[in-house]
Amino acid sequence: TGTDPCVHGAMLARLNPLLTKHKNVSIQICCHIHNFQHIRTPGCNIDYVVNTSGSLSRPKVKAVDGTQFCSGVTGFSLVCADKTTLSLHLIDKDGKVVYTVNHKT
Repeated sequence: TGTDPCVHGAMLARLNPLLTKHKNVSIQICCHIHNFQHIRTPGCNIDYVVNTSGSLSRPKVKAVDGTQFCSGVTGFSLVCADKTTLSLHLIDKDGKVVYTVNHKT
């Protein structure tokens, strides 16, 4: 989606029904918005996470409905999983974890 919250809402309106059909979906990860975002829509157990760009970010990030975290820093994400936990770490360009999303399985 672009930076317009209306575009984000339209994407969620199409994607959320598809993902909620499957009871084992915990996190939906996407990219190409050039900032970190973690959005949890009220009443939904799926975390929507946007990975930033490693080279160019959009420093001005506006929260939308359900925003848990947002940041305009550059960086990358790391997914870790074991038998009990699925974790997604959002890491800045200097290697510092700026935010973590955890799901118990």
